[in-house]
Amino acid sequence: MNFTGTWVLFLAVRTVTFAPGQPAYTLRLSADTPRASRWSIKMERAYLRGSQRFSESTVTILEEKVRPQADRLLWETKIIGYFVNGRSVSPALFPPFVVETDRQGRPVRPILLESPDPERLDDWIEDLANAISLVLPDQPVRPSDRWSYTITVGLRPPSEPRFLKVAYLLKGTDPEDRNDSLLIEMDASAPLKLVWKRPEANWTASGSFQIAARFWLDRSTQLLRKKESRIRFGYTLEREQRSGTEWVQTTTFVNGAITLVGQAAGSPS
Repeated sequence: MNFTGTWVLFLAVRTVTFAPGQPAYTLRLSADTPRASRWSIKMERAYLRGSQRFSESTVTILEEKVRPQADRLLWETKIIGYFVNGRSVSPALFPPFVVETDRQGRPVRPILLESPDPERLDDWIEDLANAISLVLPDQPVRPSDRWSYTITVGLRPPSEPRFLKVAYLLKGTDPEDRNDSLLIEMDASAPLKLVWKRPEANWTASGSFQIAARFWLDRSTQLLRKKESRIRFGYTLEREQRSGTEWVQTTTFVNGAITLVGQAAGSPS
């Protein structure tokens, strides 16, 4: 479990008008003084690996602080509570982490993922999903406008993905939230193709990965108040291992789904 993105967004929302009845929004991260917020994040994981099923429910309590530094923002996130299937796990096992972004949410330095391991590929896919966050557009946007941002994953050929294009859509104000929030949808997908060659065995994984998310931006408090996301992935893992003078091949089919709901303290559910 690794949270590499920023959770709290302090948002400067400025409304401009292109034409009558066509409001547009200039979206920027705003924090003129240090600010902090607390989040509760509920996550459900369900995997099918071959004939074995696995499920897990976790609740994470985060404290996140942001400090302005000229045209950049420094985010520090600390886990203060963690529960797995209702059982408490010591937060001391998870060191704080820091991310620096510009005012559009783009990391100043690339977020580096650990090299994927064939025995822990599910964890790597989850870390990849956690590295995807909300990046705001360059220009003012109106409801139904789209923009995109490309993340460098860092895999080397022939492994994929090396890059991941993330697409965003401004849905507009949310009537179910009394129009107090702007709703932004996000989605990304990529093929999975990974190859490992080691003295003891060779592995090949091939499949796909998809993530869809929604963000609610509070127009009055200028904060991100809620996030929902769903991750789906599936792949075939083939392993060749030497046994005496022969190579023995095994094939495992893996499917997984992860749902996540993050709620800021004090925000309506």
